[in-house]
Amino acid sequence: MPSATTDRYMKVDFFRHNLDDACVASLVEATKQVFISTGSKTQEFETAYASYLGLPHAVGTMSCTHSLYLAWRALEIGAGDEVIVPAMTFVATIEALMLTGATPVFADVDPRTGILDPASAERKITPRTKGICPVHLYGTMAPMDRFREIADKHNLLMVEDAAHCIEGEGPGFSPGSLSDAVAFSFYATKNITCGEGGAVATRHAKVAQKVKLLRNHGINRSAIERFTDKVSAYDVEEYGFKSNMYDLQAALLIPQLAAIDVNYARRAAIVQSYNNAFSGLGITLPHVPQGHKSALHLYTVRLPGERTRDKFMVALTELGIGCTVNYRPLSSLTFFRTQLHMRGEDYPNATAIGETTVSLPLYPNLSEAEIAHVIDSVRSIAQKIL
Repeated sequence: MPSATTDRYMKVDFFRHNLDDACVASLVEATKQVFISTGSKTQEFETAYASYLGLPHAVGTMSCTHSLYLAWRALEIGAGDEVIVPAMTFVATIEALMLTGATPVFADVDPRTGILDPASAERKITPRTKGICPVHLYGTMAPMDRFREIADKHNLLMVEDAAHCIEGEGPGFSPGSLSDAVAFSFYATKNITCGEGGAVATRHAKVAQKVKLLRNHGINRSAIERFTDKVSAYDVEEYGFKSNMYDLQAALLIPQLAAIDVNYARRAAIVQSYNNAFSGLGITLPHVPQGHKSALHLYTVRLPGERTRDKFMVALTELGIGCTVNYRPLSSLTFFRTQLHMRGEDYPNATAIGETTVSLPLYPNLSEAEIAHVIDSVRSIAQKIL
């Protein structure tokens, strides 16, 4: 339990990266190489990452947004196709799909987890539906066994948005084990980070090969191949994109991947402290379904109503504690409301969750004093406003 002497006005950032001396040393080593774009370090990370995931193929990219776009392109999803997506997710899930020319079709989410609800998704399937995009929210995996059944029944492709879920597991499945491709994020706030970056992982060699082609402008030979071979000729097989990970990014990621289990254990200890301290306060704690292992990317609690949530966030901020909303319901955002004609009442679970959640600090280098300050503050505020 927190100490009674906790500094009432201690500043606690919402997030701080965990780039340590090993990451710096790896980056410095990479800068001494002649080739710092997509080269040996990127290949080293891709091999290690695929091994960690238990998948045969991983391809480094610029971001999870690029990863989603490239995965759908590799699966030949495009204009005229519909893909089922959750009504509450980060906007990148939808934007990446729309870049292909495909149409997002929104379905509601589970009221406890915020994850795409399989029954709601299946009700949205039409003859134009070609895919489903489950999003593993906050670190908890979607029920991929159920989505696999739906995809097989309706002959649909499936790409997972695992921006939050490197370490997650479900009962008998893990990211990428039941889908056609899975997209990851290495953005600044993610469990491993290179500031900006991502990856596509897949069971299918053809998908990985296509993603590699598309991430490099559709050019059939990589830059390092062209610069190291005696003949530097290449061909452009189709239009692609500039989406490649480069060696300086990979150099930062490799040491973090080696330390991923240690950092996970630290986050798990923080989550346990939070859960113990916040039980019985009148706030809804994160729900992880039975048989699941959450990646513990975000610690998001729910307050009873939007006005109460906003008061709670203001009070936390005044005490120096960083917090944010993950995420506002898509129907509340101008583009989705006006251009895609979303209405909050059509997605009651997504709307309710998006209007009442707040994410608290959760990262390995939170100090014990900072954890105590978060706990003391949340308890004090909850007792006053609930």
